[in-house]
Amino acid sequence: MTASRNGDQVWPDVFNQDDPTSQSESELIKVFERKEVIRKLKSKSNTSPGPDGLTYGDLRKADPGAFVLTALFNAVWRLEVVPGCWKDSNTILLHKKGPESDISNWRPIAMGDTCPKLFAAIVADRVKTWAIANRRYSTSQKGFLPYEGCYEHNFVLQETIQQARRDKGEVVVAWLDLAIHRALEHHGMPVKVRKLINSLYKNTITKVRTSEGFTDPIKLQSGVKQGCPLSPHIFNLTLEVVIPAPWNRQRASSELVFLPPSMGGGGLMPLSDLLDLYTVTHAFKMLCATDDLVSVLAREGLLETVSERLRKVPSNIDMARYLSGDLDLPRSSSRSSFWTKARSAARRIQNKFSIKWIWHREEEEFLILCGNGAAGRITPSLRHHLFKRMRLQLVQYYASKLQAKKDQGKVFEVTRKTGFSNHFLRSGGIVASVTGDLFTVRGLVSCH
Repeated sequence: MTASRNGDQVWPDVFNQDDPTSQSESELIKVFERKEVIRKLKSKSNTSPGPDGLTYGDLRKADPGAFVLTALFNAVWRLEVVPGCWKDSNTILLHKKGPESDISNWRPIAMGDTCPKLFAAIVADRVKTWAIANRRYSTSQKGFLPYEGCYEHNFVLQETIQQARRDKGEVVVAWLDLAIHRALEHHGMPVKVRKLINSLYKNTITKVRTSEGFTDPIKLQSGVKQGCPLSPHIFNLTLEVVIPAPWNRQRASSELVFLPPSMGGGGLMPLSDLLDLYTVTHAFKMLCATDDLVSVLAREGLLETVSERLRKVPSNIDMARYLSGDLDLPRSSSRSSFWTKARSAARRIQNKFSIKWIWHREEEEFLILCGNGAAGRITPSLRHHLFKRMRLQLVQYYASKLQAKKDQGKVFEVTRKTGFSNHFLRSGGIVASVTGDLFTVRGLVSCH
C-alpha cells in the first residue's frame, strides 16, 4: 500500500478523534530552550557523518552551550522552513549476503547531516509526547514506542507461522509502505509542525556512493526519510489509517460479526434479535392469515390479552398501539401470552430501528411501518417481505453503530468496499499483528 507524500489522492473519512488538548499543543509548538538542545546533543553518540562531514562531537566542541544551535533551531521554527542543505544525504550500500553482483543483496543506509538530525530528534520527542497524550497511537502500535512491543509482535508472527505449518493452514502477510502527510492533518497536528515536516520532506535528495564515486543526486519522492529521527513517528501516525483493525482484541467490536459477508462481516446475527424479528413476523402473519379460522383465532387471542391489560374492550387502534408498545401501561401480573411476547419483541426492536403497528380504517386491516419510506409500509399482501425488511433495518443499525466508533468505523468503511475483505471471519482463527511496517492476518481459508 503506497502513496505519495503530497496527499493528493482521495481519502475516505476514516478519522474520528477528539481534538488535541490545548496544553499538549502548547508544549509541541513552544520555542526551543537551550537545556532541551543540550540534553539531546549529549545523548547522541558519534555516527558516520553526512555530506558536511560533521559529527555530534564536532557540534559539542564548537557550541558547548548550544547557543548557536538553539538560535538556529528557533529561526527555523519561526520561519517554518528548513535550509536547503538539510535535505541532502549520502547513501552507502552494505552487503548482506549472497552474490555481490545482485543489487538486492545490498542494504542502503542514508547518512544525513548531524545538525538537521539533531533538530528532527528534538521535534520527534515532542511529537511522540503529543501523540501519546492525545491517544493518537492505538494499543496495536508497538514499533518505535517506549516498550518492547516489537518482541511481542515478532513472537506472535513466529507462532502464527508455526501453527499454520502444523495445521497446514495459510498465512497472509502484507507489507505496507505508507507515507502520507495528510494523516498528520487529520490527527490534528498543529499547522506549524506540519509545515516543518513538509519542508523537511520536500525536494529531498541523496547521492549513492559506489566504487566509482558518488552518483548524481537522486530525488526522493515517496516513503519516510531513512535515518531521520522523525520518520518512525510519522510512520506510526500514518499507520493509524489501517489500524486498529476490526479483529484487534483490545478494541473488539461485535457489530462486525453481526454484519453480512457482503459488507465484510461474519454474517452471524444475534439470536435474540432474530427471535424478536421472527416473533413480530409470526404475529403479523397470523393476524393477516388468509385462513379465516387462523385470523379469527389470532384476533380473539389479541383482543383478550389487550382487554385484560386495559380493563376495557379495546378498539382496533388500541390493539395496534398495544402491539407497538405505545400505550403507557402499568406493570401487570396478568398471564403471559404470545401477544405479550410480540409486544415485548416490538419494544426491543424499537431500540434499534423504527417499527409501528397501525390500523388501516378504510381497508380494515393491520399494517406495519418498518423504517422510513414507502418500502417500509408492509400490508397483509406483503407479509412475506416483513422479516427481510426488518433484517435489512437491523443490518443498517449495526453498520451505523460500527461506523460511529472512532477506531472500528474507519476500518469498516474501507473493508466493506469488497465482499471478501473479511471472509475468513466465518471460519474463525484470526490473528492480527503490526510490527513496525509488518501487518499479518491468518485465516483458515485462502485469501483472494
